[in-house]
Amino acid sequence: MTWVRNDNFKVTDMIFNKKGDGAAELHRLTGLYYAANSFDVIATEIEFATREVASLVGEGVVARAERHYLSEEYNPDGGTTEDLLVRRVQLPIACLAVARHAGQTLVSHEDAGRKAKRDDNETLPWEWMIDRDDRALREKYCRALDALYAFLEGNDFEEWNGSPMRKLREECIVKSLGDFETVYPIDHSYYTYFLLLPLIVECQQLTVRPAVGEKWEELVSGNGTGDSSHSATAAVRNDMGAFGMTGGDSSSLRSLGMTESRNGNEGLLRLAVRVAVLLSVATAVERWSLEVFPLSIARRFNPTYQGNRASDKASTAEMEWAVGKLRQQADEALNELLSAVNGGGNPYDGFPLLPGNDRRNKFFNAG
Repeated sequence: MTWVRNDNFKVTDMIFNKKGDGAAELHRLTGLYYAANSFDVIATEIEFATREVASLVGEGVVARAERHYLSEEYNPDGGTTEDLLVRRVQLPIACLAVARHAGQTLVSHEDAGRKAKRDDNETLPWEWMIDRDDRALREKYCRALDALYAFLEGNDFEEWNGSPMRKLREECIVKSLGDFETVYPIDHSYYTYFLLLPLIVECQQLTVRPAVGEKWEELVSGNGTGDSSHSATAAVRNDMGAFGMTGGDSSSLRSLGMTESRNGNEGLLRLAVRVAVLLSVATAVERWSLEVFPLSIARRFNPTYQGNRASDKASTAEMEWAVGKLRQQADEALNELLSAVNGGGNPYDGFPLLPGNDRRNKFFNAG
């Protein structure tokens, strides 16, 4: 496998099976793949999963982890930053590969066709068991991505700082997970935050920016948008401290609160962030399948869920109801934002809502 970065740097091979013990590595990471299994049967899924994880965190991050993994300095039990990076990158790759490989082992593929085999001590699982297991594997993958994102945010990696996702965040007024969760809690999930980030930027450009008008540049400059050295980094450090993670600043000005605006527009910024976050969540539910979200978040769009029907899917009516509530709250926040932009006054005050009543300018045509 070959990763190609924009600077033409290449790393060949993969981040597993360095000493021919890839199956043991997968077992140690996930606890699901037997160490006695052949690594060759899952190698293709490892490659696919590596590409997917690299598309999320940046190819440079994965390339750096691969370089250290293949070097003589790598220690699987080491505690250096580079050793930890390798394990953080390996975990979501392993979880995704094992989950996808499990879906291919329900039947055996033989020359005579597909077959289902079992002996006297085993039985085939019911479909609902498979559904729950698939969801559990997906949840493990999401948590592994949360750990990877948190690790990258808590350390100063050039490859992560220059990744497309980090560059996109510099355009965003929602600078951190903490900022997002002041509006819509997502169980401290970095995966969900970065998943929604493109939609946040879209909603901010289509709705928030036109509403703010001439004050937009002042607002984003005060929030550090476009300044990767100050606001975004400070917000991330605050997140890490609030979650009790290494690299956090527990003495920061806020705990999971709004990133401080440096030009006195905190109130305006708070309303702008509220509109962007609520609209991004509503848009995501309208466009995507709920399966892309962690289960605890996806269940919010199934109001009848009572905790004992994990396989139940949210109906279209339930999803539309939940999205409608989000959009209603976003509209209310948008109205507050418009009022704040106009200093609390009526933006239409003084505007002639009715034409002038002139008796000499009235015509009626019965034809």
